[in-house]
Amino acid sequence: QQWLARKVLTQMGDPLEAYHVGDVVQFPTPDGQGQFAGVVLQLRGEPPAEQAVLFDFNHPLAGQPVTFEAHLIGIL
Repeated sequence: QQWLARKVLTQMGDPLEAYHVGDVVQFPTPDGQGQFAGVVLQLRGEPPAEQAVLFDFNHPLAGQPVTFEAHLIGIL
């Protein structure tokens, strides 16, 4: 999780964007060649100038149980 100041978000995207808890926001990678997403967890401060937004950048399935099925095709 990471807090981002509204002024940083304004520099990275639409300055008029309104953020709400649960929103999924796309961010450019540092090299500009791709994107990654963050989910808005919390807002603080008085919008819009002093607002800060808490993002969760984990994959949506992070922390979920995973089950694998394997078929043994041979023994060496």
